[in-house]
Amino acid sequence: MLWSNTQFVNTREMRIAIKLATAALIAAVGWMPVYASDATAAGGDSAGAATSNDDIDEIVVTANRRPEKLQDVGAAVTLESSVKIEAFNITRAEDLAKLSPGLAASPNNGSAVSSFSIRGLSQADSSEHEEQPVAIYQDGTYVAIPAATGFPIYDVDHAEVLRGPQGTLFGRNATGGSVQFFSIQPTDTFAAGTSYTAGDYNLHRLEGFINGGNSEVSDRFAYYLSERDGFVKNLNGPNLLSEHFAAFRNQTKFKLGDSTEATLRLETWQENGTSVNRQTPSFTPPGSIYDQAHPGNAPNLYGYVNPSSSPFIEAVNLPGEIFKRATTIALNLQHEMGDVTLTSTTSYIRTRINYVEDTDGTPDNAVFYSDGGVASTYGQEFRLLKSTGAFRWTTGVNFFENKGDFFVLFAEPTFCDPTSTTVCATAGAGSAHHPLSSTLGKGAELQTAYALDYKAYSGFGQAEYDITDKLTAIVGARYTYDDQHFDWSFNCAQTLAGACSTIFGTPAGTAGAFNYSPVVNLSQTQGLWSGKAQLNYKLDPDVLLYALFNKGVKSGGYFDATAGNVPPSQFSFKPETLYATEVGVKSQFLERKLTVNADYYHYNYENSQQFNFVNGIYFTVVNLPATSNGFELETNYKFGHGFSVNLSGSYNDIWVHDVQPCSTCAQLNERPIDAPKYIGAAGFEEDFKYHDLAFSLLYNARYTGDRFFALINQPVVHGPAYVVQDASLRIPTQSGLWVQGWVNNLANRAYATAQFDNTAQGFLLTHYAPPRTGGVTIGMNF
Repeated sequence: MLWSNTQFVNTREMRIAIKLATAALIAAVGWMPVYASDATAAGGDSAGAATSNDDIDEIVVTANRRPEKLQDVGAAVTLESSVKIEAFNITRAEDLAKLSPGLAASPNNGSAVSSFSIRGLSQADSSEHEEQPVAIYQDGTYVAIPAATGFPIYDVDHAEVLRGPQGTLFGRNATGGSVQFFSIQPTDTFAAGTSYTAGDYNLHRLEGFINGGNSEVSDRFAYYLSERDGFVKNLNGPNLLSEHFAAFRNQTKFKLGDSTEATLRLETWQENGTSVNRQTPSFTPPGSIYDQAHPGNAPNLYGYVNPSSSPFIEAVNLPGEIFKRATTIALNLQHEMGDVTLTSTTSYIRTRINYVEDTDGTPDNAVFYSDGGVASTYGQEFRLLKSTGAFRWTTGVNFFENKGDFFVLFAEPTFCDPTSTTVCATAGAGSAHHPLSSTLGKGAELQTAYALDYKAYSGFGQAEYDITDKLTAIVGARYTYDDQHFDWSFNCAQTLAGACSTIFGTPAGTAGAFNYSPVVNLSQTQGLWSGKAQLNYKLDPDVLLYALFNKGVKSGGYFDATAGNVPPSQFSFKPETLYATEVGVKSQFLERKLTVNADYYHYNYENSQQFNFVNGIYFTVVNLPATSNGFELETNYKFGHGFSVNLSGSYNDIWVHDVQPCSTCAQLNERPIDAPKYIGAAGFEEDFKYHDLAFSLLYNARYTGDRFFALINQPVVHGPAYVVQDASLRIPTQSGLWVQGWVNNLANRAYATAQFDNTAQGFLLTHYAPPRTGGVTIGMNF
């Protein structure tokens, strides 16, 4: 039975959101015309709609905050339709990385956060409050809290990935780019649909929508309910990485006269699940500064040996918890004033997070980690747009506030000194495993609590002018004033004299004592400029050349120091500035059957923000220079008769400079976290008939090159290259019934999505992507 063991129906915020959504839906249905027998759903309304093999040249994107044809936009943009999103079982935002070149993403990146990387640029900090350089938008609303960016994908129209700095129109934290998700909008015709999915690991998913209204008000209500057992078998309790989702969205569109339209979106979603860590014993060889992993069957410092060589079999005493809940209220208003459009976007998002993990990944009470908090973000933007004529422009003002209270708990109840048999179960490799407990062990527990209030005020403008019928010039600029306040405190409890100082670097004390600091109040202000200059040249109706220079900025901030030897004066990090030069081509040939889009870019970073994770304890964000040169290619060929092939690839030679592996080491050039040099993808889509049935077959293979999961590129955190394959087969019918079968990770490849070097505690932590999974979906559209 769905939700029998979860908290979904017991949350006040979700009940309120559902009541509001239901009330809006009832109001819209009440205004529907009585006679609607000839109503048909819009193309986007049909969950069983046929694939779109023949309309690549008509794809519309909003990279410049207005609808434009993809091939007319001088920027590196990838659009993924609802067809592909559904076919490849993309059910959360991070899954989009399967399809887009240059995009990498990881769910639950060391905590409840979701991490996104475009062209090697990311912020891999696992802190729940840290905004990333890849801006995530949902229906025009900026989602700032990293945990909230891992939202479920359902009733979606399309998604857009914009590569490269987008700060002029999308704000100060889009130096890497932006990812936008657009849900299907309400229409004035009646339509409804529902689908049920059953799959591996006891997957059960129910989703659907109902849409209706008239010329004055229309409404669309969509829901998503999903539960799945964990795919990591736990020999000591519940399986790990189980996942339970509930999401509800209601959108009501009001026609306020001939010139004004408003859309109110009420949305809430919640995730419950268990966490996981795969431990691999690791050590530092004598005379080396770089850590290495032991063979998989070697014991760790506590004498524990993994029960299986498979990363999907473990034995942990704490299954942990992943809990996220986000509630959104957003209002979009558009008012036409002749050839100028006024747009107002208002949003409020409240996010709750709780994350618990068995850090050591064993039955021992060795290392545990937990964090969480409550955050509220507010956004208001007013924008004026003129999109016709030879001179087109956009200008506006924006206010954004991120306010929250967070905590971190890091515990080592059984501190292990490998040279001592009195405080460690084993003093050498090969010793028998001895179960440990917090009563037998001695150690320390650190807790930090912090509150933040970040406010940003900005004004921006961008203008385009057609110098000739072929040549267009574009210039834009944005100024942002940041006002940041950060209050931080810690306390440390110890059961072994000196443990707080030894483990966490906090002041020394006696056994049983608390070491704590008074609240530290920090603040900083920043004035940030970003801008762009660009030339587009239309060589002919099917070939666009573009060249641009872009300055992007990401605001500075504060990190949560989990080690007492980092003084508060070093908690802040500087704004990141990116100077980007890019040239590209958008082209179509052979009567637009062949599409070839390519770009080359050069990046020069000042004070790039890099997450540095050291010894399993020290979390810092450091500012370092970096450079990058890259090339991206996307091609699609339509053979006709419903068959098309797509190929894409990216090369990214990115380096962070002046990295110092140790206090006495020479500075080195290192690759940033999760930044593969090569990414490639190949796939096809075929629509065909067999007897009286129509079929749609889709296949996609993605190659991800080797990469490192830490700023210091040592062997222990090296991730090898891998290939992941996905496929689906869909059978729509004239009656509205449709069936789809899908398989993810067809070759059952085990590959890491994140790693953390905890060699100071005797092990390396690895997060793995799901193994091969498959399922069948049955749906009906009315």
